[in-house]
Amino acid sequence: MATLEGAALIREFKRSQTRIGQEVAKSWQGIPRKDKHMVAAARRTAAKSSLKFVDDFSRLETGNTLTLDTVDELEQMLNAIVQDNIEDDVRSLGQSVKTALDGGREMTAAAIDRDRRVKAWQRVASPNACGFCALLASRGAVYKSRKSGSQLTSRSRSVRFGDAGVGASFHPSCRCVIVPSYSNDAYVDDMARDWLIMWKQSGGSLAKFRKMIAEERGTKVH
Repeated sequence: MATLEGAALIREFKRSQTRIGQEVAKSWQGIPRKDKHMVAAARRTAAKSSLKFVDDFSRLETGNTLTLDTVDELEQMLNAIVQDNIEDDVRSLGQSVKTALDGGREMTAAAIDRDRRVKAWQRVASPNACGFCALLASRGAVYKSRKSGSQLTSRSRSVRFGDAGVGASFHPSCRCVIVPSYSNDAYVDDMARDWLIMWKQSGGSLAKFRKMIAEERGTKVH
């Protein structure tokens, strides 16, 4: 299970990424040429924050930071992540938020791909996450591939994300983050545990699960 310090670091990392998404939403003007630069800056901030999180989290959970070679490689990747042609990805508010936060998710995924100590990874969702993201987050650190983190099953033995790109696993406006796990007994927050209980109570029905979440929040089903 994650150390107390590691669990606290996960929570702070999630809050920092959420704030980046909120700033993008607040600043978005619906003008691609202007928003492209704003989203690119947010994407860089998310990626840099993620790199620091993974390095710090690795130190807390294993006693060792990432290797210098890995850090150098990831820092070089930072520019590639930010310099992607994102103009087509800022034409809606939701897509702009996703594009910015994908910078962080892609950086974390790249770090996981290069760290053989990682056993699996998990999604950490927001309190107001959609039903599908809540369900995926409720499962904890069971995901072994990028594909499995966007589906309801996860059977791959590989932790590698592959060439498809981690962004494919997240919807517009999604504020979920990726967190590596270095043990078979990983961190799961109380919210995710509650969602898992609700999922079991739903009898495995996503529609019923979504309805239960909406009723608990007093909102419409989404």
